[in-house]
Amino acid sequence: MDTQTKRTTPDVIRIPEAGFDQAPQRTNQWLVAAVVILSIAVVALGAGLVVATNDESTSVPVTAVVDPAVTTALDGSAASLWRGDVPTTVSFYTATGALVLANGQRFTGTAAISGWMNEAVGASMRMERVSDVIGYGTFGAALYRYTSTSGGGYVLRVVTLDPNGKIVLEQQIERVPEI
Repeated sequence: MDTQTKRTTPDVIRIPEAGFDQAPQRTNQWLVAAVVILSIAVVALGAGLVVATNDESTSVPVTAVVDPAVTTALDGSAASLWRGDVPTTVSFYTATGALVLANGQRFTGTAAISGWMNEAVGASMRMERVSDVIGYGTFGAALYRYTSTSGGGYVLRVVTLDPNGKIVLEQQIERVPEI
């Protein structure tokens, strides 16, 4: 049979148990000190990064420079529409300018825009600006409160002007009914 000797294992395997009478293991004081110092350094570095990101010298300016012609075009066209003066309202647009209403209707050219504005005047359309004009250069937007015979609410008017200060494109975005 097998010529190798079989090893026998003891019936009971003893596992050393920790006793209450034994002395606690000694901790490495240098290791504890290094961990504490490293933790403090990480917290300080994190706080430094938070302060550095909130530094005013690195922040982006909140206001941009909007061409005054944007405000003139927005307010002037709204005021002349309020008065029912369609020819003056249309004069704020280029000959090929476009007006896109919040419902998706698009009017291109002064004749088409004038046709819609005659309807708006007939519906007693009134608009007044209720926010600052924001934007950059000849691109700008403002929130207007509107009223008409069919109701009222708020509309965001966004315009792009040509170099002469005329509206190339006006988009009215999301009419929200007044509550």
